[in-house]
Amino acid sequence: MKPSVFHTDIAAWVEGIAGGSMSSFELLYQHFHRDLYRFARHIVKSDALAQDVVQDVFVRLWENRHKLQKELSIKSYLFTICRNLSLNLLEKAAREAHLCEEILRAYVPNAAADEAKETYEKLAQAALEQLPPVRRRVFELAKIEGLSYDQIAQQLHISPGTVSDHIVKANRFLKQYVKNQLPAVVGFLLFFDF
Repeated sequence: MKPSVFHTDIAAWVEGIAGGSMSSFELLYQHFHRDLYRFARHIVKSDALAQDVVQDVFVRLWENRHKLQKELSIKSYLFTICRNLSLNLLEKAAREAHLCEEILRAYVPNAAADEAKETYEKLAQAALEQLPPVRRRVFELAKIEGLSYDQIAQQLHISPGTVSDHIVKANRFLKQYVKNQLPAVVGFLLFFDF
């Protein structure tokens, strides 16, 4: 159960954040993190993705702290950002899934679909092997085994913030790795004689 917090406390935190106070930011984070996580989880239906969304909410808050106004309803502001980021994530996932399906339908005959899938899996495994060992383990526990950040933190004896940092950096690396390898994979799909 959350401790009782008065509106004046939250207003003071917002004012502190606008002035660059990390302690005010941490207090606001602690106060809203759980509710934002539940809200995002309800939309995206994934613990790991909800945690990523909430992290992005607070990153946006910090990056835009100079725009905060005292009269702003910070709760509405945070939940609006959370909703928008969650919906954007779902739209992006739908677009990417649609594009992958479209490429496979256009360039890979059904008989070769298993080979294309195997090629993709090898690419993903090669990308994972490039990660530092701890970051790779954190990523596998979160994305493959489905553990929450708190569970990973307890299992590996690190803080949830460190888990989050590893996930963000792993995602960034993996996206860049796949982006760099994409021309070769598309070339394979386009020019391989099925």
